[in-house]
Amino acid sequence: MKSFATSLIILCMSFTPLVAKQQRAHKVFQVSTFSALLNGVYDGEFKVKRLREFGDFGLGIVNNLDGELIAVQGEYYHIDPKGYLKPAKARLLTPFASVCFFEPQKTFMVRNIKDINALQETLEDKFYNVNVPYAFRIDGTFPRIKLRSLKPQSKPFIKFAEAVKDQYVFELENVKGSLVAFWYPMYLSGINVPILHMHFASEDRKRGGHVLNIELNTATVKMMELNNIEIQLPSTRSFAKADLEGDHTHTIKRVESRN
Repeated sequence: MKSFATSLIILCMSFTPLVAKQQRAHKVFQVSTFSALLNGVYDGEFKVKRLREFGDFGLGIVNNLDGELIAVQGEYYHIDPKGYLKPAKARLLTPFASVCFFEPQKTFMVRNIKDINALQETLEDKFYNVNVPYAFRIDGTFPRIKLRSLKPQSKPFIKFAEAVKDQYVFELENVKGSLVAFWYPMYLSGINVPILHMHFASEDRKRGGHVLNIELNTATVKMMELNNIEIQLPSTRSFAKADLEGDHTHTIKRVESRN
């Protein structure tokens, strides 16, 4: 009987990592919603230390719009308002982020991409299910990449469409690096960005930002389908009082301008 009990315990222990892996497979974990960000909810309460528990790959915003976040190969970086990367501190707070444990299902090459819209169309051609989100990692050399980083805001917060008017926009040329990207279908537009949303980190992990436009000759794309979304909604007063109703399509086009 004792031998059977011991065997049962060992069997249960061996299944624990498998169950944990299955639970996280194809799952994106999200802090807050894009509609909340659009409406000026910039005072998050979720730390990078906790965010690591839900993913090794992703992107987001830093509290009070003090720059951007990118996570690649398990390392989290804070992209400052001038587009320089530094390791993200464990206590750093985010009001909006999307992360996953990146386990790509498909790898392919893309070539001769003239801009971000062409890249989005190329990636969409690879979709099996057009009604679920996807995560992408894209590695290559970019002849030109146009980036932005956000500038810090103070209360009372203005809406995101106003805040991005003062964003820091810059371009890098002939730079190697990685794109961390998420794509969400249009019906989830209040939940997340309903187009190809990308952050960039240079290969030397010195420069980066939110991607506004790109050119690339050849790149390797790794793709992961996401059919499970977990959202941690804030308990902050600003979120509780925010008006999140309405169609955000026009606002999204303005804040994600690709010109």
